[in-house]
Amino acid sequence: MNQHVKVTFDFTNYNYGTYDLAVPAYLPIKNLIALVLDSLDISIFDVNTQIKVMTKGQLLVENDRLIDYQIADGDILKLL
Repeated sequence: MNQHVKVTFDFTNYNYGTYDLAVPAYLPIKNLIALVLDSLDISIFDVNTQIKVMTKGQLLVENDRLIDYQIADGDILKLL
């Protein structure tokens, strides 16, 4: 089983762009967001720990993991 998925992170709600990334599928959303922000050197204060999966219409929150919601390569994850 692949431990990473290739997704697009959309930070346009925070005046940042979109980024194509390979991210770990097994981390809780709150840890994943922190990891991605740190890796991209993006500073967002009061970051929301909710992600909308634009390609599937799902909402993921703090303790949800990508692997549990069948998030796959090519999905678009928008930080709310």
